[in-house]
Amino acid sequence: MIRMVAVCTVLAIPAVAQDVDGYTALLELAVPHADAELEGHKTGWGMFDIDRVDFTLAESRLDWGFPDGRTTHARAEMIGEWQDGAFTWAWAMRDMPPGTTAVAEAARAYGQIHGIAELTDTTVFGDLGAADDLASVVSYVTDVTGVYAFEWAGREGAWAFFGFYDITVEPAE
Repeated sequence: MIRMVAVCTVLAIPAVAQDVDGYTALLELAVPHADAELEGHKTGWGMFDIDRVDFTLAESRLDWGFPDGRTTHARAEMIGEWQDGAFTWAWAMRDMPPGTTAVAEAARAYGQIHGIAELTDTTVFGDLGAADDLASVVSYVTDVTGVYAFEWAGREGAWAFFGFYDITVEPAE
């Protein structure tokens, strides 16, 4: 099952993110921001029209394929994983290759600056909707163009969340 959530180049806290008083106030800004990003990907390059997706963690790359032969590529970094009611940030996952968690680390830096535990605690408990909310926050407080989530192959019930940027759309051959 593929699940997409769109949540633009990374590694900085952009000027667009306003100072907020707590996580709830941050969500009120982040969710509409993420929804607008999603709509942009949907209408801009057909994000929901794909028939295949590949992710290569070592190369930090997402590849989407379309039935008409077009492909879209993006740089991608791990944000975290949700499983069994808990979201674990990528910066806390021991098996992450170096250089693949900068998006999550930027969100944590924002949380440290603003005292937001949901962005600094190793694990955040909640349902998959709460993980989507965290993805929306990552979209808002970092400089990614979207967030993509899918169920891990071979890890029943585990969802991986990635921040992506530097999108390239290639026409069909």
